[in-house]
This record gives sequence, structure tokens and C-alpha cells, in this order.
Amino acid sequence: MSKGLGNYWKTIVHDHTPRYLKLLEAHSKGAHSLRRKFATSVWSQAIHRYATQGEVEEAVDLFRRIIKLGGYPVSQAPASLLISLTKTSLPLPVLPKDWQGAPRKVFNMEPAYPPQGTSSADLFIVPANVAERARIVAEIGLAMLYSMLRRELWPTTYFYCVLFSVLGNACMDSELKHIFSRVMPFAIRAMPAKFRIRPELMSSPTVWTMAIKAAVNCGCRPLAEHWFKEYRMSAIICHNA
Repeated sequence: MSKGLGNYWKTIVHDHTPRYLKLLEAHSKGAHSLRRKFATSVWSQAIHRYATQGEVEEAVDLFRRIIKLGGYPVSQAPASLLISLTKTSLPLPVLPKDWQGAPRKVFNMEPAYPPQGTSSADLFIVPANVAERARIVAEIGLAMLYSMLRRELWPTTYFYCVLFSVLGNACMDSELKHIFSRVMPFAIRAMPAKFRIRPELMSSPTVWTMAIKAAVNCGCRPLAEHWFKEYRMSAIICHNA
């Protein structure tokens, strides 16, 4: 997929993978878990590739398939799809929630539901204007974050940067402040030690930059200045340590 050889990887995604999933179901013990893990791995990479190419409908279809199998897209897939939704003029997708029963608060984050259409049968939402489109995309991003955290699929800094950007575009300053100041630090502290050594899962100057930029886009200059001073102070402490 990284080579961009569409004729080859699309065949693997749409032809070989479904056939292999059927074989697993017929001949393997613990087939459902194996099917979910295999499909999540392959289709997550395909979601990333489709999204970066602007093929949003294909990416959304695979996103829904993974959730239907009981999994959730991993790696760069959620962030890449979220970015593609900010760039397309197509109707926005209705993504299914990936849990059954009553939702629960996780890592200081209240349950965030994927935006729905006017009917339960709607697969897409047509925003009335630019502001509504930005809000719906931001709500999709919050629902993605909630789904990942409740499954302990630790979001990457790449995803947080994309999420802060869409929250800034939607002027959702309270959500931005809560995610950056409360949810993200709490989730990072809750990670098992083996994950905390991975740089792509930890806070970074890029994350601070995107959070500060998003605060400016929200019109919250005092918040942006506060975070800038806080970052400078943390950088000085780390340098002198």
C-alpha cells in the first residue's frame, strides 16, 4: 500500500481478505477473534490509503465493516479519515457506535456519540452550511476519540493534532480545553509502561503547537497564551533537568 500500487492492494483488500475471513470462520477455533484482528489490520491500512487519496466513500465503507466485526480501526486510519472529511464536499458519513449497552465515562471523557442523520436509516448527513459541517466533523472526531479510549487503543499524537485542528475549526473551545488539559494527560498516565516508551503516543511540541493554534482559531487568545507559557516553562524544566 505504501508504494501506491492500487491494482495490487485493492485486490487484496476487496477480494483476498473477504475470502480469507470466510476460510478462518470455517476452519479455525476462535475464528471471530482472528477474523476481527486480521480484518482490522488490513482494512485500517486501506482506510488510511483511501482517505489520503480522497476516496472517502471507500474509506468509510471499510470503517463500518471493521466496527461491524466488533473491532475499531487502528494506526493512522481514524486521523486520516478525519482529515479527508475536512477536505471533501461530499455528504458526511454516519458512523455506527461501537459499543452495546450503557456508555460510560473513560479517562475524564464523557460518552461521545457519532452524529446521526434525520432518520435512523440515514448513512450520510448533508450539512446546511460551512459552520454546521465543521461542527459535525468535530463531533465525529470526538466520537472516534471516545471509542479508542474505551477500547484502550491509545490515540497517537497525529490523531490528537488532527482532532485539535477540527475542534478549532468548529470553535469548540470548551471541548478543546477539556481534551488537551484533562483527557489526554489522564490517558497517557493510564497507559501501560510498554506504551509510554513509544514517542508517537506521547505529548510533543507538535501537539502543543496544534492545541495553541486551535485555541487561537476558537478566538480564545488568553487560553492560547496560557498554554504557550505553560509549554515554555515545561521546556525550561526539561532542559535544566
